[in-house]
Order: sequence, then structure tokens, then C-alpha cells
Amino acid sequence: MPNYTVQLRRGTATEHGSFTGAAGEVTVNTTRNSVHIHDGSTAGGTEMATKSSVDNLSSDKIIDADSDTFVKVEASADADTIAMNAGGTNILNATATTVTVNGDLTVTGTSTALQTETVTIDDNIIVLNNNATGSASADAGIEVERGDDANKTLIWSESTDKWTVGSETFVAGTFEGVASSAKYADLAERYHSGMAMEAGSVVCFGGENEIEACAEESCHRVAGVVSTAPAYMMNRDAGDDSTHPYVALAGRVPCKVTGSIKKGDLLMGSAMSGHAMAGEFKGGSMIGKALEDFDGESGVIEVLVNLM
Repeated sequence: MPNYTVQLRRGTATEHGSFTGAAGEVTVNTTRNSVHIHDGSTAGGTEMATKSSVDNLSSDKIIDADSDTFVKVEASADADTIAMNAGGTNILNATATTVTVNGDLTVTGTSTALQTETVTIDDNIIVLNNNATGSASADAGIEVERGDDANKTLIWSESTDKWTVGSETFVAGTFEGVASSAKYADLAERYHSGMAMEAGSVVCFGGENEIEACAEESCHRVAGVVSTAPAYMMNRDAGDDSTHPYVALAGRVPCKVTGSIKKGDLLMGSAMSGHAMAGEFKGGSMIGKALEDFDGESGVIEVLVNLM
């Protein structure tokens, strides 16, 4: 080597912390055996990496000094995976199609979008409104996106303290609980008529099947009145309305009537098919009592079905 020496200004790491130097000046850090390049204004300048500090870098890994935290782009030979370790623990593995997080995942922000067809969750309980504090005020639930059609929801309403599906129908094989109210007002059961029957028709047992329209005065075979909208539906799976109409056995329903009727009159079958009329009590033939006045050949009034 040539027999001459170029010696640069030098100092400890502490001294470099407050040393600005001239623009373009190079100094030696005697604590870390590194060099600093100065710009004339930044204290300490810019410290350059030493050979020992980059010896742990390779073509497929970025690793810290004690080798327990790193990102490796080839987890094993030709595996085409990215592995991330922290403190000696593998926390993430990624392939071209799958990312696996080994540990807890916290996502901050205002929204999280999952563009996938199927989501599988092993947790037993899903908590919504997890960041809520104080008195409850925000409704929570599930909303189903239905494209051009109206979305559907299952919501816990804080204003009513009840679960709601809005105006939709909730269907289940069995409901268990205490009924506190009913939208409609009659108890009805399906009976086989073999044909659709108009709501409000008085029916009796007989014909080719179980029931037929009643066309006999004071008929003791009377069964009830075809219901418009039963509150409680028995024998539901026996058929449908086209062959097995619901017959109101008790409660308030619209009923076809004929003749002169006063509110509170006892009702029985009449000679006009499917119509009730007022009459004197005859055990086994009474349909119930009128809840409205009527006077005419044919009409519909509200009645209380109470077979007697």
C-alpha cells in the first residue's frame, strides 16, 4: 500500500450526537467504528452502516442482531412462503393464497371489508358493539345484503328492548316461551274439505271428506267458521288452504250471515250454504254469538265462535 495516511476527524457516539460538522465532511465514530457524513446542519449527520451490521442480511431474510426476530421470504427450500417471527415465535405465514396469523389480531380503523364467499369462525360467541361504554343506545344485529331487493335484518332494538325482524316473518320448527299477545283472535284447526273454502263460511262435519259447507238450519253437525287469519293454528301440516282450510273453533272471526241479527244473538247454521242465522238455543247446534247487528239476505259480520 502507498506510504501515506489520510486521517479524518473522529469522536465518540456521544460527541457525534451534538456535532454538526461541515457540509460533505466525513467523521469517524470511535464507539461503533462507523463513519458519519455531515450536511452542515444536522447534529450527528448520517451514520453509515458497517459490515458487521449487515452481515446478517441475506437474499431471503431480514433479521435482528440476536436472530430471534426476522422476516424470511422463503420459509423453507422453494416453499414460496413468507414467514415472520418475533421474539423467537412464528407469528405469521403467508403463501400466494393463504395468510395464517398465529396469535391475536387487532385491526384499528372504522371499517373492515372481507371480500370472500365463506367466513368460518371457531368462537362460540360473536360480540357486536364491543367498544360500547355507558348506557346502551346503539341498536345491533345482522343485515343481509340482497342486491336490488330490500335488505333484511335481525336487530336488537334498544328503544324497545326486543329482538326484531321488522315486518318480516320469522319461521321455526318449534317456538318455546311465554306468549304475551297475539295479532289475530281465534283458535283454528285444519280439516280436510278436498277444496278451497271461502273465509267466513260456516262448515259442518260431513260430505266426502271431513267437512263441507253447512246448508241446514240448526245443524247439529256444525264444526265452526273458516278462519280469515288464525291466531293459533293447529294441525298445520295436514295440508294447505286449497284442501285443508283452517276452521275457527273459538275466538273472534268474520262470518257469513243471513236474516235479521242483533248483537249478542245466538247463531246457528242456516239453509243458505255457508251462512249463519240467529236462532233459539239448541244444544250441539250453536256456532256462537253475534258481535254486530245485521239485516239482509247475505253479508259478513264479526262473531264470537263458541260452539255449544
